[in-house]
Amino acid sequence: MNRSSTGIAMRPADRRLILPAAAIGAVAIAGAAAYDTWPPAFLALMLVGAPTVEEILFRDALWSWARNGVGLATKPTIVLCAAAFAAAHYVFISSSPDRMAWTASYFLMGILFGFARARFDLMGAISAHAMSNACFVLFEAPIRRIVADISACCLQ
Repeated sequence: MNRSSTGIAMRPADRRLILPAAAIGAVAIAGAAAYDTWPPAFLALMLVGAPTVEEILFRDALWSWARNGVGLATKPTIVLCAAAFAAAHYVFISSSPDRMAWTASYFLMGILFGFARARFDLMGAISAHAMSNACFVLFEAPIRRIVADISACCLQ
């Protein structure tokens, strides 16, 4: 057993549960905070469905093919999976004037999710992705409300 920075003895299996537990907390907070702004089905898709499906596709299927089928090392695999992740998201933002900035941000998120996959496992990547989406939900909804209030105030 190893001791954490708090002095609590933790088995390696216990450490693998920290990231998923944090993701569950972030998803719950984001869902509760944005419940009145976004439809519950969309929240479920964004906070649970998309991270699970996308990470299975990019950090499980593609990862396994790159590592086992092609024989790539970990870091090139992370880059390949991040590039595929960004390219898949580009389809949804191709009409946006900020599409290159969005694509770069998706690539960087893919790198972070890849490191979570390498350091922990697939559940670590799913958890990191869920926390990322939860942060988007938490910070996007209040900003959208503020902008709507300002627009309503100034347009009257």
